[in-house]
Amino acid sequence: MSSVSSEFRPSAPGARSASGAQELADLARRTTGAIAYLSFAVAVQSGLAMVSMHNAGKQTVVPSMDAFAYTGSIVEWERTTTEDDPTFEVAMIDQAGPRTWPIMGATYAIIPTRGLPVEQIRSALRFVSWCYDSGDATLVLNGFQPLPELLKQRIRFTRRTAFVDARRKPLL
Repeated sequence: MSSVSSEFRPSAPGARSASGAQELADLARRTTGAIAYLSFAVAVQSGLAMVSMHNAGKQTVVPSMDAFAYTGSIVEWERTTTEDDPTFEVAMIDQAGPRTWPIMGATYAIIPTRGLPVEQIRSALRFVSWCYDSGDATLVLNGFQPLPELLKQRIRFTRRTAFVDARRKPLL
């Protein structure tokens, strides 16, 4: 059994814990000298100060949408297959480049296909497609960086070849 939990309770002297990102941000804001690890969006929305870091090129960078966009644009988003499912999963930690933010990850959409009715899968694909086609402004408004356009094009192509019905016809 894994010991990893979202309910981690620190045991250091004087340490405090919180339930949820916003509660953690509020606690950090009220606690002199506090250090909290939060998403960029929560830190910005909460008005917290953020640290500068050195990236792989030893450049000092600040967390910003520009740094995230740059990092996402230089990563090699190669399609791989995991257990017969296509994925563009990639590690974006400490990427080379003059303006890269050294701690970055992507949020993924996982669309199960095995054992589900075709129309249910098609509906999920329509929603994800709408997100790629129309969701960038909402992402930015909420402090997240949209995927690079080239990656979205690759995902659209993969969707047409990986999500097919029994006759091998694309579901979308």
